[in-house]
Amino acid sequence: MKNLRLLLAFGFFAITLSSWAQTGQKIPIDHSIYDSWKNIKNYQLSNDGNWVSYEVNPQQGDGYLYIYDVKNQKQDSVPRAYGAKFSVGNNYLTFKIKPQYQVVRTAKKEKKKSEDMPKDSLGVWTLSNSELIKTEKVKSFKLSEKEGDWIAYQREKIYPKKEKSEKDKEELSEEEKKKKAEKAK
Repeated sequence: MKNLRLLLAFGFFAITLSSWAQTGQKIPIDHSIYDSWKNIKNYQLSNDGNWVSYEVNPQQGDGYLYIYDVKNQKQDSVPRAYGAKFSVGNNYLTFKIKPQYQVVRTAKKEKKKSEDMPKDSLGVWTLSNSELIKTEKVKSFKLSEKEGDWIAYQREKIYPKKEKSEKDKEELSEEEKKKKAEKAK
């Protein structure tokens, strides 16, 4: 009887120890979890200390720019925004907005020309009323360094759209017919 109790106690202890050891094990890292990792970068504080901005970006995909109001303890975010800078007068936060990751990836797969690729936009966040103003196809921007809330930006070159002649339209329609016929086979 004593041996049976000892055997049961040892079995219970072994089961408890093995379940405890299993829960304490660390999960091995493999390639499938790298894309879920995120990093925080470009954090900054406004000149008056009332606003904080920072970016949270995944390894692959679209990230967010977070804007935190220290006084009111409120937070907003802008998807795909990066490179934010506060104006000297603490009235605006200016940043660029990337095109969606999937749109850029598709355009690269289709081997589009550089002028046909999706372009960045400029975003200006008004800090007093949380309003976002966007301007499309912006290459770069600068803020005034000493005083005021001036913003200067440079737009991408805008290429005129080519009008297709009747011959081009006919050739395209014939090519499309051939492609459809090949796909149907």
